This record gives sequence, structure tokens and C-alpha cells, in this order.
Amino acid sequence: MSLSLLIITEAKLEKLKKEIKKICHEDEDSVMIYKFESLKYSTKEVIGLIMANDNIL
Repeated sequence: MSLSLLIITEAKLEKLKKEIKKICHEDEDSVMIYKFESLKYSTKEVIGLIMANDNIL
């Protein structure tokens, strides 16, 4: 598994989420989007399957 870091605008993020939802098999796939307001505070949005063990090292 590889991790990628992208910095995009809010408008492009919304467009990307719509495209992901078109091709994602929500009962099988899991896409996690992390938003970092700072190094301390972040939010996570999941599209598709929410996995019980999503620890990332």
C-alpha cells in the first residue's frame, strides 16, 4: 500500500470526491481523505467501507 499527499483546493476536493463515488464499490472499497488544519489537528472522511482497523504507521 502506498500513501500519497496532495494539496488541493476545496472545489477540486469536492469534484474529486464525486468522481471517487462514481467508481468506488462502496461495499468493498475504502478511500480515506485526511484534512490537516495544522500538524496537531486533522479530520478524516471515509468514502465507502469503514474498516475497523485503519491504523497507519
